[in-house]
Amino acid sequence: MSCTTRRHASLAHRWTPTSRPTPNRKGPAPRRTGRARPPSPSRARFSPGGKGGDEDYALATLDTSPPAFATAADAAPITRDRPLPVDLANDVDNPGLPRASLVVDRQHPHGTRNPYLADTYPNLSVLQQHVKFFDRSGDGIISMLDTFRGFRALGFNLLFSVMAIFMINGTMAYATQDSWIPDPRFRVYIKNIHKAKHGSDSESYDTEGRFVPEKFEEMWTKYAKTSAEYMTARELFQMTEAMRNAVDPYGWIAAKFEWGTLLLLVGERHPATGELVVTRDHLRGQFDGTLFYRIEEERAKLAQGRAGAETATAETFATSGTVAGAGIRPVEAVTEGGRTTATADVSAQRVAGGETAVKQRVPWGSAQILKDVGVEE
Repeated sequence: MSCTTRRHASLAHRWTPTSRPTPNRKGPAPRRTGRARPPSPSRARFSPGGKGGDEDYALATLDTSPPAFATAADAAPITRDRPLPVDLANDVDNPGLPRASLVVDRQHPHGTRNPYLADTYPNLSVLQQHVKFFDRSGDGIISMLDTFRGFRALGFNLLFSVMAIFMINGTMAYATQDSWIPDPRFRVYIKNIHKAKHGSDSESYDTEGRFVPEKFEEMWTKYAKTSAEYMTARELFQMTEAMRNAVDPYGWIAAKFEWGTLLLLVGERHPATGELVVTRDHLRGQFDGTLFYRIEEERAKLAQGRAGAETATAETFATSGTVAGAGIRPVEAVTEGGRTTATADVSAQRVAGGETAVKQRVPWGSAQILKDVGVEE
């Protein structure tokens, strides 16, 4: 066999067998042949523009160029039509980290949780907080009757409340069970509610029911084209179309039902454009269920106020706990200092001398919580 070793082209960077120093050999060290050994990956440097460095390490090194963070590609126009919140880390620490119990966004970087549940149920996930309102008996189970009562408490009529039973209990009950045997009573178990998460959604909940700040903010930068403070009905519809996953008809229907219900529940007319919109505060509140408790509470205050309207005076009624935001449509929009406000009819009762309307100016977006389309006042 010849003592000459043939080298494959892919091994050209290695030392040749004859180039290794021989122990106790007199004279100068043998001359090394071949190419120099490349730097280790940890020391590789990716130069700006992708030239002069090993591109295999482009994503592994800190010295990266701006193109490495590009969020849009010319060959994919959709990536420009739906931008991403590239500066989110300036406002929220680690925005891609799902939060188990807190709803975190730009306005609430330290997070909030449902205040109606914090004392009684301090360890619920965000998704569990979202559905806990419908557990009317407090046993951790949402029965068909619980669903019906929950929607009635929000002001929905009989027909819509019955339809909600089929959409919620009819489709989610089996997924949340511990047993393979179907429950004939179609009960939804809150401890397993994460199993009922459907596709074609915003992904603001992860598959374990945690809240993902990055996905929530993506939803706004991608689809809220008119304003960062609200979404129009058209934008909500376009969002549900854009979020559709292939071969997922159940997810398509469920998304339309959920966002459509929110629009019926808190949709309000913009005082300037007249468009039906949902404010960011309302949309955020439905993720942890806070919105549902607020609506139920304000409906109760409104009903209490109406019950005492026959004998109450304008002064006593105005301080009885009924505040703007209790479901009365704004009647007048005013812009002062760049901020739009609304004058809302808080109440109207009979007093000596005729009917008197008590008005209070509140920030626009808070003046109407309930809606008269599909909602029973």
